[in-house]
Amino acid sequence: MEYFFNNPFIVIILIGLWFLILLWFVNTIFTTLIKSLTAKTKNHIDDILLPIVKKLLLVLIVTTGIYSILLRFDFSAVFLNEIYRGYLFAIVIFVALASIRISKILFLEFNRTSAVNKEGEIHSAIPLVNNVLTIGIIALFGLVVLRIYEIDITPAIASAGIVGVALAFAAKDLVANLFGGISVFFDKPYQIGDYVIINEHYRGEVIEIGTRSTKIKTRDNILVTVPNSVMVTNAVINETGFEPSLRVRIPIQIAYKSNLEKVEKIIISTVKTHREILHDPAPIVRYRQFADSGINLEVLVVIAHPADRGRIVHELIKLIFNEFQKKDIDIPYPQRDVRLYKAK
Repeated sequence: MEYFFNNPFIVIILIGLWFLILLWFVNTIFTTLIKSLTAKTKNHIDDILLPIVKKLLLVLIVTTGIYSILLRFDFSAVFLNEIYRGYLFAIVIFVALASIRISKILFLEFNRTSAVNKEGEIHSAIPLVNNVLTIGIIALFGLVVLRIYEIDITPAIASAGIVGVALAFAAKDLVANLFGGISVFFDKPYQIGDYVIINEHYRGEVIEIGTRSTKIKTRDNILVTVPNSVMVTNAVINETGFEPSLRVRIPIQIAYKSNLEKVEKIIISTVKTHREILHDPAPIVRYRQFADSGINLEVLVVIAHPADRGRIVHELIKLIFNEFQKKDIDIPYPQRDVRLYKAK
């Protein structure tokens, strides 16, 4: 019996059998557990996470089994030390990959189930947070690997200072966009689904907020990609920052001979006939200026969806113009009074 256990080949076989049994046991337990839990829970997040944990445990068992078998061979102390480091390195890599996968799944599930909260806020910065967390996980496990191989990073840190200055100049725009994305995440000047105007040039719906840029879909169905550094250093007009409805202004000029009270009543009664004009707050007319050719006024109405602004303004202008023609209200042309004098 003593010879039996002192035989290295028999011990290797026994170790292999032990880890095979352990592998079968863990696989059976997790398979049963997965079927049991997924049948009881309504969400499917455990359907995704449990197989990942199961795969990680099985890989760790196989790795530990191979390491235990290698220890039974008559290798030198230096080579055994390298095997030990390789074993730890493999464990770190497997755990890091599983951690990144799990964090990504959790964030995606959170983004899916909590895309709109009670106030209607959209969690548009989930990809940004997920990317930052992934970088943090890689950096953390990278330090663990350096520790395993006893690599002194002090000289590297000193050299990184010089390299960092050079990279800062080379990648200043990229860094500015990254910090711009972080600023957008914390300040939340806009969110996915908001209608924004940037530099008075681009107006559209925010469809994506990334780590480097924000993507806007214009009313012409054009995709505009704006660097986040531009978004945080320039004025951004958020038309739906407080609520989804939008106030629309329609400038009009009427002749000086017009009855202002009558014009106001005609305009208000006309715009109220449009089915997409909100009655709370009610449409109003504001006289703004005595101009050269007539009196300038604005019609202020509120609509439910900013995307419909162009079409509704188009329809209101037609309604008001047709009503003006019926009621003999003049929209003046530009005019000048010219007086001629006889030379004495």
